[in-house]
Amino acid sequence: MNSEKFGKAKDMTLGGFGLKETELFKDMEIEGHLIATLNHNDGRVEVRDLGKNIITTAASVLLARLIKDNMEPAHGAFGLAVGTGNIGWNPLLPPAATAAQTVLENELFRKTFQSVNFINGVVISASPTNVLDLTTFFTEAEAVGGLVEMGLVGGDATLVAGTGTLINYRTFPVINKPNTATLTITWRLTF
Repeated sequence: MNSEKFGKAKDMTLGGFGLKETELFKDMEIEGHLIATLNHNDGRVEVRDLGKNIITTAASVLLARLIKDNMEPAHGAFGLAVGTGNIGWNPLLPPAATAAQTVLENELFRKTFQSVNFINGVVISASPTNVLDLTTFFTEAEAVGGLVEMGLVGGDATLVAGTGTLINYRTFPVINKPNTATLTITWRLTF
């Protein structure tokens, strides 16, 4: 039996170039981008590009759990949670999201995804790609209020606020969602 020993990745050299682990994996980032569409019952449509999200520190633990055993936890990504933020925040200029966030400051509503699709360029792909669109649709009666934060939740998440792992997090200037409008959030993840 041949037994090879492998050094830690940080001690590894690649092709004689002496790349360290941090250099080897520095370009391997998950990136998220959010689009919000508010459809008013009078026919007006507001589309807002909410920009890029923050991948939380807890997301890496969830990913490791999923890779180790695909039977536990129950979910990778479960749904979208939206909130009104900390009462002390300026809703027009909330503080920037950080990777240390573990729950929303003031969760208002959460819902499972309406659709999850692989994307190739700008179209839905029947084959797996490295781009995933997670879309959540809120009816007129759901998530009513001044929204300034949202996050993807997974792991052991349920529809109960604060459960599971906060995977991605984003703060943004207020979206005032009335009970006369629907809201669609598309969260695009690029791996």
